Amino acid sequence: ALVALVAGRVDAQQGGAIRYNAVLELAGGPLLFKLITEAGGPKPVARLCTGPDCALASWTRDGDSIRIHIPDYDAVVVAAFHGDSLEGYYHNIGRLGPRTIPFRAAKRPAEMIRTRPRNDLVGNWDANFVTDGRSSPRVFQIRVAGEGMEAAIFSNTGDYGRFVG
Repeated sequence: ALVALVAGRVDAQQGGAIRYNAVLELAGGPLLFKLITEAGGPKPVARLCTGPDCALASWTRDGDSIRIHIPDYDAVVVAAFHGDSLEGYYHNIGRLGPRTIPFRAAKRPAEMIRTRPRNDLVGNWDANFVTDGRSSPRVFQIRVAGEGMEAAIFSNTGDYGRFVG
């Protein structure tokens, strides 16, 4: 059985538990799970939970990346922080040989973690907003992000912030 894996950002000064919703992108479809990281104590600990069952792991942080070692599966997870989310991979050598599986995690509710992005939408798109008969130019910028798709709308007066979905 494969236990889903991922890690969360922990503020060393807080030392508290951080909860993430995560997804492991398996060939048969996404596997959603919970991750809880804890920094309080002599060694940082992570709990990887599918339902009531949790696997224990140790983790270390190096700059904007985190590395988790899961001894029960002789596996490693390596991820980079992107705002409040993570993007990386799970790797182990199982009975069928080595495998590497993409994963993502975020502090958002589980229903906001999206499946595979649509690459045909990626790029810059010109648009015009029309208000009271007046046209105002905009640029939609869409890219693949850790959560799925990320977009921003820009105008000559600034931007509308980041959208994720």
